[in-house]
Amino acid sequence: MGTPIDVCDVPGTWSAEEWGGRDAVFVCLDGTCGRATWWTIGGTESDPELFARFGDPDAGEVWILKRGRADVNAP
Repeated sequence: MGTPIDVCDVPGTWSAEEWGGRDAVFVCLDGTCGRATWWTIGGTESDPELFARFGDPDAGEVWILKRGRADVNAP
C-alpha cells in the first residue's frame, strides 16, 4: 500500500515554470493540508491536461487533471 495522498479544498497559488526540462505548473497550497506539487503540462492545445506522480517516484500513482472536469482521474 502506498503513502496516503491528501486531497485538500484550500486556497493556494500556482505559477507556470519549467521543471525537469518541461513546462510545468507549480501548485502551493495555503495552510497545513497537502503539499506543494509540480504538475507537468501535457495533452494538446484543444485538450490540455496536467499530470503528477504521487507516492514512490518509481511506482507511484499518476493523477491527471483535465479541463472542464471537477474530478481527478487516477488509475
